Amino acid sequence: MDYLKQLNAYRRKRLASPLSSNAIALYAILLEYANDLYFPDRFTVANSVICGLSGLSLTRMQAARKELCEGGFLAYSKGGKNQCGIYHLVDLVQAGDSGKKASKPDKVPDTVPVTLSDTVLDTVPVTLPDTVPDTLNKPNQSKPDQLKECYGDFVTLTTDERIKLRERLGEPDTVRYIERLNEYIGQIGQKAANKRYRSHYHTILSFYRRDSEKRHEQPNSPIPDYTARKGESL
Repeated sequence: MDYLKQLNAYRRKRLASPLSSNAIALYAILLEYANDLYFPDRFTVANSVICGLSGLSLTRMQAARKELCEGGFLAYSKGGKNQCGIYHLVDLVQAGDSGKKASKPDKVPDTVPVTLSDTVLDTVPVTLPDTVPDTLNKPNQSKPDQLKECYGDFVTLTTDERIKLRERLGEPDTVRYIERLNEYIGQIGQKAANKRYRSHYHTILSFYRRDSEKRHEQPNSPIPDYTARKGESL
């Protein structure tokens, strides 16, 4: 998914299908969140994170999410017990192009469908190229194994990343480092953490490497020294 093309398609669709201010705020947060994750096909995020970033109460956030789903902007499925819900941002650019191919007009129409439903509810003016370049999709978008699971309130890892951590660190240390990163993100805030930590998997490996180096420097100390040097952060 291309961020700018998605944003432009969203703006055109919103002109034809006006949204409430809460729904607009929620979509902006989800679009930024997906962009930080390089636009996976699906992603998970805790309600507490969304409410904190958007400033919406849980009730208003849920109402805004329902509005986006019904408008064809978003797909959402509720997570299992102690699991975050799963979000899917509808690719509005490809949705419009699919409608154009399905109708097979002699000329490029002035309007194209922008919803995923069988019945066209809304149309918006848009100019489309003859073909959609393959570069619209980022490399990890077509990989279903890129779906990340939420651990705690903030830490997200793919299944493969979780397995690799367990094989390298062992299960007890893996759980301990996930809890450590989760607590630290809670302290500095989700927005700041998204800028600092592009990959929670590599962040945990970095924590583990630094602790190993400190234990090597202080072999007689049973407890790792977490004191940060000048200019360093946890």
